[in-house]
Amino acid sequence: SLILITIGLKGGVELCTWACTHLFLQIIAVIGLSICIYYVSKTILQGLFNYSQEDALVIAAHYGSVSVTTFAVGMAILQSKQ
Repeated sequence: SLILITIGLKGGVELCTWACTHLFLQIIAVIGLSICIYYVSKTILQGLFNYSQEDALVIAAHYGSVSVTTFAVGMAILQSKQ
């Protein structure tokens, strides 16, 4: 949980330095990617690995939220350093 707090704080600090207009497209992309990762993960877990619906939903929701957030924070750091 410490890593998630650190990622969240770093992301919050990065967001404070950017204007909202620059972030609008990135926010839309992050939401879209999160939804895509969720559905792809759920489909793979249920189809290939025969997870129950509940287990597949929980795992897919976790990866859909954490992976995209980590990606967005990483991209923001890389863009700030060019």
